Amino acid sequence: MSILITAMSHFLGLKKLFDQVDLEIEPHQKVALVGKNGSGKSTLLKLISGELTPDAGKVQTTGRVAVVQQLPPDLHITLSDYLTPPTLQQARENLEVAEQLLSDPTEDHLARYARAEEVFRELGGWDFNQRMEQLLSELGLPERQLLSQLSGGQIRRVMMARVMLEPADLYLLDEPTNHLDVQGKAALVEWVRQSPATMLFASHDRAFMDEVATRTLFLERGSIEGFTGGYSRALQHKKELEAAQMRDYQSQSRKLEALTQEVHSLKSSARSSNTFNHKRAGNQALILAKNKAEHAGNQADKQAKALERRVERMRDQMPDKPYQDRQQLIIPESLPTQYPNDLLRLEGLDTFCTRDIHLVLKKGMRVALLGENGSGKSTLIAALRSGDPAVQIGGPVKVYACGQHHEELLPHRTLLDALLFSNPKLKLAEVYAILGHLDLPRDPQMEVQALSGGERTRLSLACLSVTDAHLLLLDEPTNHLDIQSIEALEDFLLAFGGGMLFASHDQRMVETVATHTLSLQHQGFELLER
Repeated sequence: MSILITAMSHFLGLKKLFDQVDLEIEPHQKVALVGKNGSGKSTLLKLISGELTPDAGKVQTTGRVAVVQQLPPDLHITLSDYLTPPTLQQARENLEVAEQLLSDPTEDHLARYARAEEVFRELGGWDFNQRMEQLLSELGLPERQLLSQLSGGQIRRVMMARVMLEPADLYLLDEPTNHLDVQGKAALVEWVRQSPATMLFASHDRAFMDEVATRTLFLERGSIEGFTGGYSRALQHKKELEAAQMRDYQSQSRKLEALTQEVHSLKSSARSSNTFNHKRAGNQALILAKNKAEHAGNQADKQAKALERRVERMRDQMPDKPYQDRQQLIIPESLPTQYPNDLLRLEGLDTFCTRDIHLVLKKGMRVALLGENGSGKSTLIAALRSGDPAVQIGGPVKVYACGQHHEELLPHRTLLDALLFSNPKLKLAEVYAILGHLDLPRDPQMEVQALSGGERTRLSLACLSVTDAHLLLLDEPTNHLDIQSIEALEDFLLAFGGGMLFASHDQRMVETVATHTLSLQHQGFELLER
């Protein structure tokens, strides 16, 4: 085994994240970990890596373990220096010392060189520079640039590259596809497939999990349930099991209800039998009838008590009702019922990345912006709101824009301000319902700046779902969302009556939602209907 967890329990403050969890992961498996935000995925990875200690139970691993490391305090180093594992750097220095000693080729010096060369070779030292250069190229990263000069997305890719270049028997990865474009994801997929190591990765990327996972773990309410295959296959198995469990639960519930009714009937019969009408019987008949009634009542009472014991046993053995939690967004009453046909027209729009862009976006079009990192997707979305004369937005068209870091929330002081900006016709009762449904603070007057990162993400989703706009401009709308929220967002976008332009690295979302794709390339653009 690579990972063995036995009867593990762990608390985060007063919240019980894990309750008597057992888990075994065999060598060479590629295991996806799925769960809602806050369910404990990152905490589980930290417990396995040894960064955290469980409150109860045991967590065991075998072999070398690699995780995404924190950045060094000094960012004034080059990517190549940062990406070279310390173990490899030490092995290289030992080899250089051993090489110098070969000027005096004694038996001890030759043996020392042989040992140093073996360690260096096992760590992949001879072809490390070649592999590093190839990986940096695939991830779109400059080898000689300083860490301090990189953007947040580039830093995330550098941290992933370091893990991919580090030799290990077990890799623990938290959202490995974040900030990767199509080329970067392809490099990651190939590395995962080719590596003989065991991998456990928390991910919301359904397409990635389908491509590489041999097993999928679902983390729900403190327990872990595993199924063979990638996400889609495992989810189908999970749904089939839950449907069978629901049928069994409903069947047992019906039987329990029928037996409970029979107990009530027998008790009622026993009470009736013990109630005798003395006025309607003579002395002899009275005695006989009374005896019969008492006997019948006793029999009914015995049967009722026997059935009650059976009912109690059934209640003890009754399976729990299967947990079902598919998230759906609340759609308010005040959304538009009609949308303009012509929403957006681009007549030769120039950005610093792409020139002379032409596009007519009509009602019902859902256009996905595609392109490598740095191709100008975010720049184009920003340009649509800049007042450029090449951008023509229909006269009655209301636009709602979402940034990948929730920039649309910055102008608003309170939760209520943000929601009413998105839709001024919202009723207060709808506001409370929306806040409760998305597990946001129930106080509409709470300040946005006081929200946690996860709460900001949910508020951004809430504002999008209630907007009365006709045109949506979305920059990486699935960032920081869990799978349930992503699927709820997809349902909303598919039902949206207007049009939209969105940039997304989520391949499955593009496949599900987009009616057209607009590919940005350095030499131009290409609009395709799906």
